[in-house]
Amino acid sequence: SDVTDVNDPFKMVLGLRRLGANRLENMFCDETPFHGLAIDRQPYIETGVYKMVTEMINGVLDKVQISDDLAKKLQGKKAIIASTDVHEYGKIIVYATLKKGGFYVTDIGCNREPKDVAKSLIEEKPEVLVVSTNNGFALSYAKELKRLMEEAGIWGKTKIFMGGRLNEDAGQAVPVDVTDDLAGLGITPCNTIETLIDLIGATL
Repeated sequence: SDVTDVNDPFKMVLGLRRLGANRLENMFCDETPFHGLAIDRQPYIETGVYKMVTEMINGVLDKVQISDDLAKKLQGKKAIIASTDVHEYGKIIVYATLKKGGFYVTDIGCNREPKDVAKSLIEEKPEVLVVSTNNGFALSYAKELKRLMEEAGIWGKTKIFMGGRLNEDAGQAVPVDVTDDLAGLGITPCNTIETLIDLIGATL
């Protein structure tokens, strides 16, 4: 549910965590100019983490080269991004990379379940979805998302890319790699953020 009981401390903390630091900052920060970090406003106080993430983003964007032809192809296209877990910063870098590519980006946040993503895809009708994952359930998540999209009649209408830790906890000592399995489902694995724009350009 999108409604949180503010009288329940546990639900309040859980709700704040699901929003994520980036979205919370945007909700309460003033309308100061965009300064390069993958949020739409400058924070009141530049914390050490903010500066660290900004440096990470700038380092990645320096490596992302976009030809004029590719820029024209991508300009104004719609993209949705989401994280399957609480990890925020990888998704922020994805946001910045897509913005550099000319996309109109909607960030639906962290801890997004497949049903949340499918709902956003139905409403927004984007050309691209990028999902970041880190918890060892990439394949099961992708299968459920595909099932929901097929059920809604939208499978194949949005190109899906998944990055992060593309593995699955299958009972072994360590999660197993599922990169090939994801590709077999029709989802494009992305091993490095620097290659994301090229991968998208090759599929659109």
